[in-house]
Amino acid sequence: MFIQIILEQYGENADNPCIRDTLNVARAANRARQKLRPKHPLTMDFTIDMAFVKDGFLQADLNVQGHRHLVFVTAYQLQLVANSKTWFVFTS
Repeated sequence: MFIQIILEQYGENADNPCIRDTLNVARAANRARQKLRPKHPLTMDFTIDMAFVKDGFLQADLNVQGHRHLVFVTAYQLQLVANSKTWFVFTS
């Protein structure tokens, strides 16, 4: 797939030594994948496309007093929190 992306991005110039650099390849791949990603929401009233979220990662989609809260956590992270004696919470 990387080869296809590089050829689409750079065409004949794909043999250029600068293009073979790892960072350039990663950058080119990310630019190509941008077209596949969902658009950034403009409001908080958006639908989550679960095709981009791993199974079991979105634990809750809450609306509390007009504020939306999305809770993303893995099963391992939940286990760590459950076994902790003290919780520190960061809010922004």
